[in-house]
Amino acid sequence: MTRYWRLDVDQDRCIGSGQCTATAPGSFELDDDRLAHPSEALVEPSEDVRSAAHLCPVAAITIDEVAAEH
Repeated sequence: MTRYWRLDVDQDRCIGSGQCTATAPGSFELDDDRLAHPSEALVEPSEDVRSAAHLCPVAAITIDEVAAEH
């Protein structure tokens, strides 16, 4: 089984700073309202994604580890 991360951005907390897209550009994107969303449902664990969650100024990003058969 392969380990992945499921990312969630709390839309009520997100202020659209863009810190996540600058830190992990392949994993997050901003919509037309400048709110962040994960680019994919599941991502491979990476330091960039962990840093993006840690650096979010309003702690809107959560990471859940999931196992998936490949």
